[in-house]
Amino acid sequence: MNLMDTPPKNDDCDEFTTLGEAQVRRTLFGNGGSPWQRHRVGNRTFRSRCGLGRVEVVLILFCLALLAALATTGVYQRRLSAETNLCGARQYRVALAMQGYSRDFDLMPGFRNLQAMTEDQRPGYSSWVFPTLSFLEPLNRPLTIKSGEQTRVVRGDQAPSLASGEEIVFGQSSFQSLVDRYGPSGSAATRGLKPQLRIAELICPAASNLAEPTNSMNWRVNTGLPDRLGYAMPPDWPANGVFLNSVEGDEFQSLKLIESRDGLSYTVLLSEGLEPLQWTDTEEVDLGIYWAFDRTRAQQDDKPVETRESGSDLPRSVESVDPSNWSLLGIESTIGVFGSAVGAKTPISLHPNGVTVTFCSGATQTMARDIDPLTWAQMMMSFDQNARFPTTAVNIAPQLTSFKTKKSIP
Repeated sequence: MNLMDTPPKNDDCDEFTTLGEAQVRRTLFGNGGSPWQRHRVGNRTFRSRCGLGRVEVVLILFCLALLAALATTGVYQRRLSAETNLCGARQYRVALAMQGYSRDFDLMPGFRNLQAMTEDQRPGYSSWVFPTLSFLEPLNRPLTIKSGEQTRVVRGDQAPSLASGEEIVFGQSSFQSLVDRYGPSGSAATRGLKPQLRIAELICPAASNLAEPTNSMNWRVNTGLPDRLGYAMPPDWPANGVFLNSVEGDEFQSLKLIESRDGLSYTVLLSEGLEPLQWTDTEEVDLGIYWAFDRTRAQQDDKPVETRESGSDLPRSVESVDPSNWSLLGIESTIGVFGSAVGAKTPISLHPNGVTVTFCSGATQTMARDIDPLTWAQMMMSFDQNARFPTTAVNIAPQLTSFKTKKSIP
């Protein structure tokens, strides 16, 4: 055979050219989508393989799609985990600020507090946030730990392990200027008014797209049982929760008391709520989470009351209590019978694995949504054995088994 008998070179099989889509299709699939091409020279026919078959291309595309799906799932799971960790870290910094306040003043802030008197001598109220701003720091600011004359600095987004004799030192807060401006030492133009500031440490990252107002907040604090105003007895008892009404109530709460009773590590401090509120709100129904509720209470009993009257003409307490009218509220309870004005204020979250909860010790935990309501109630009570119905002297502990749960409520 001479050189003229050699099959001609098929340029389509060797390289892509710039001839357009038809040329690329021939290069990939050959004639009619087949990877084989025929060449006839004289009376002889040669077959040569060129490009990829359809089955092979489909398999390659399937593998690429599978790899992309796996990578996307991994990225999504890491994002969810990062959001949960960030939620816990922000709650921890808020708990740390409350610990600093309680240590300096020997009491916890109320869910409602007197912020300052305005220029025209009207009382300006604030939530628990404003008193603790003097101790709140952003996550990117490290923590200083002191033991005697020795100090060390640790990351600010994680709860440090404290050795015996060590304590966290609180320096000048980044929000102190806000407290000075709107607090008692502020000018007549701003004193007692509501500040306007978006604070990242008060927002859950999973719900940040829902938090539209400037003063948005997703944390709800443990207010025990709903207050009942208009009686000579306190609206609620310290043993029922952590945060009280510092304006209308006469009782007080402190971390020292909680530590000597049920313990800081076993008492819920705050949790997250999906519905955004504003940290300048002052009503319990907006700021708090409950562990039980009296279903028979009239809706008008829970309307906001500016001040609680005092005097001997007020009834001392509720005359009787029927425990069967009370219901335990677990996590993410949605019970319509309470009415829109009161609602069932319980923790709720967008995190897939549960709800982020912070205890009085500062420890955070992801709580399962199906936790037993009775167990959850005991975790919210700061002194189980002394818990009492609001405005009564009736002890709750012996009556808990008579409480209904959300599963048994029509």
